[in-house]
Amino acid sequence: MINKNKSQRWVKIVAWLLAISFGLGMTLLLAIPTPNDTSAPNSPAPAAKTSLTPITSGKTAGPADGAIGQGDLAMKSGKIDQAIGFYETAYQLDRKDKTIREKLRDAYKRYLQLLPDGPQVKQVKAALENL
Repeated sequence: MINKNKSQRWVKIVAWLLAISFGLGMTLLLAIPTPNDTSAPNSPAPAAKTSLTPITSGKTAGPADGAIGQGDLAMKSGKIDQAIGFYETAYQLDRKDKTIREKLRDAYKRYLQLLPDGPQVKQVKAALENL
């Protein structure tokens, strides 16, 4: 017969292992690039109007386009803090791009709407004033 303390310990160990494997799985899922092909049979229909920045928009791809795309995906997923990080990176790479400033401004405003008492409210308000 298994000791009660041993069985409780094993339950805790299994729970921790499941949590760790879930976290690693989600990390790997986010790290895998996804194609932008909307012609796949199981993909949802494209929205009528999208705010995602196309990589091949007729202009030469700039150094900030990758960060903008990642920021757009994070915004679409509701991960405002990650989107801000990507947009800030894009802004550091290309401070003259008006689109980047608009996206960063929108992300800051969205952060303030969702987290009016959030941990970075002061920094976000200061950054918003400097844009």
